[in-house]
Amino acid sequence: VGAEMCIRDRSYALVSEIARTLRRGGEGGLERTYLTQYVQLHPEDPYRSAYLVTVADSYLEDGQEQLAVHYYRRVLRSQPDLFVIGKSLHLQCLERLVELDDSVRHVEYYRELIERFPTEIDLGINLYRLANSYFQQGEWELGFDAYGKFLHAPPTDILGTPNAYRQVTELIRFHQSDKDWVREDLLILVEEIRTAINN
Repeated sequence: VGAEMCIRDRSYALVSEIARTLRRGGEGGLERTYLTQYVQLHPEDPYRSAYLVTVADSYLEDGQEQLAVHYYRRVLRSQPDLFVIGKSLHLQCLERLVELDDSVRHVEYYRELIERFPTEIDLGINLYRLANSYFQQGEWELGFDAYGKFLHAPPTDILGTPNAYRQVTELIRFHQSDKDWVREDLLILVEEIRTAINN
């Protein structure tokens, strides 16, 4: 097993160096073609996740965000996780996807970040963002649930919202408060006001 890993490590170093050489030569397209073909021809290679993340990063560097998103998703959904320099490639893909992909998928990405990598991420920020993503999708109860978890997570700073804890606390209190003054229909409310004024 040790000799096999040594051969694989040498293979990884060789494939990576060829890709870097192509990239340095201004051939990002050739680098991507080389790596995607290599992955297709060598499905047993344990480093295929790393090669495909390199492809995604290359597309991102060249301003082709949608293709980068495609490859980050591909690694996340169809490739085994791999740790490179102590960091999970799946974690790296999720972090890039919440930056690049449309907001419809953010709930999915934040949930996966929180479930799979709670100790590797800023849990508070991700719970806060998950809550806001739920609200954008009209999932109010799930949003308030995530806000509640945010309040119990380790303290953090929410960039652009210095009073986040106070605001979230007030929103949760309001959400949990008695709302018998609320009416489902505006016409009912208007009629009740008229009745009160006339009496």
